[in-house]
Amino acid sequence: MIQILKLYLLMSIVCGLYAVIQYKQILVNNGIEGWKFIIFDKPKDRVQSFFFNANYYAMMCEFFALLTVYFFLYEDSSWQTKVYYVIVGVYNLFFLLMTACRTAWPALGVGVIVLCLLTRKKLYYAIIGVLVAGIVGVLMVKPDLFPRFDNIGPYFSRRLRIFRVAIENIKTHPLFGEGPLTYYHVHLNYTKPIKTQHAHNFILDPLLNYGIVGVSIIAPFFIERFKAVIKMAKQSFTKPLIISFVLTVMIHGLLDFTVYFVPTGFFFFIVLLSAEYEKRAS
Repeated sequence: MIQILKLYLLMSIVCGLYAVIQYKQILVNNGIEGWKFIIFDKPKDRVQSFFFNANYYAMMCEFFALLTVYFFLYEDSSWQTKVYYVIVGVYNLFFLLMTACRTAWPALGVGVIVLCLLTRKKLYYAIIGVLVAGIVGVLMVKPDLFPRFDNIGPYFSRRLRIFRVAIENIKTHPLFGEGPLTYYHVHLNYTKPIKTQHAHNFILDPLLNYGIVGVSIIAPFFIERFKAVIKMAKQSFTKPLIISFVLTVMIHGLLDFTVYFVPTGFFFFIVLLSAEYEKRAS
């Protein structure tokens, strides 16, 4: 499983190279000559690499970055390898910035903090404190450095309108929902809807699509996986990674549902199921 995750890191480099090609085309489409560093707001002008949507690529970049932190902290490797992890981590953070996905940053931040805290090393606690203080300070002084931060108010307003439509429609079909992509098919039935594919919430969207019965069928799988993680030994190599991935997905999932996609979901399940793999290996 570890080798598969390391292969993912290698492939993240390819994803970034393709994102550069996309970005150059975006500049051309906007009538901009040469190379300029601009973070665009419109969905069509945000890099998405191979992942259909910029927010999906953002979640993949979150996963890539978490992996680099995880291997840097927990793998007993040479300094050259650790430098490689730092470079790949910064590389993916840059493309996370280019996706202009705001929700990804607090989610990734929590994931990284958890990875550091679980090492139980005071040095990393100090690093966390300095980084958090630095980011908050920069955010207060230069908020324009963060992608699309200036319109975060309307962003939350749009999300609340999506949630309202989702909740209203859940009430009409609470038991079985109305199938995949229900929001996309029913949003026009409500006043002032926001056109999008899903409900942008990891709780509302499953209930909207599959209802209480459908979610109840799926829930035991996740409950068993979480039990397996809890039972893993404290010295388990993969336990910190699983916990950080789960928390990152949940926090990001409060305002978006980017794990509901084949590449992101498959990646997440590889990590989540590693608890079962480790249990059998032992």
